[in-house]
Amino acid sequence: MDKLLALRMLLEVAETGGFSKAAQRLGIATSSVTRTMDALESSLGAALLTRTTRRVALTDAGTNRAEVVRALLKVKPGATATAPNVPWLVSVGK
Repeated sequence: MDKLLALRMLLEVAETGGFSKAAQRLGIATSSVTRTMDALESSLGAALLTRTTRRVALTDAGTNRAEVVRALLKVKPGATATAPNVPWLVSVGK
């Protein structure tokens, strides 16, 4: 899994408030966004999103990751490359 791309998807989900809207903005299937978010949460060992029947919102861990990704994308707009050498980006503190 390309974690940086997954984190960008996380931003889209957070900004749109749902998997379907995020998928539409990204031009991919909703199931791809859902699976990617599940895989990202699993790899980090933390819930990044709270899901209800009407809305998806960031948890505290999700908010922390989103802030880092936003800052990173300001420095390097359009970044989609794999980020193997930035463990601080993908590690989740407890």
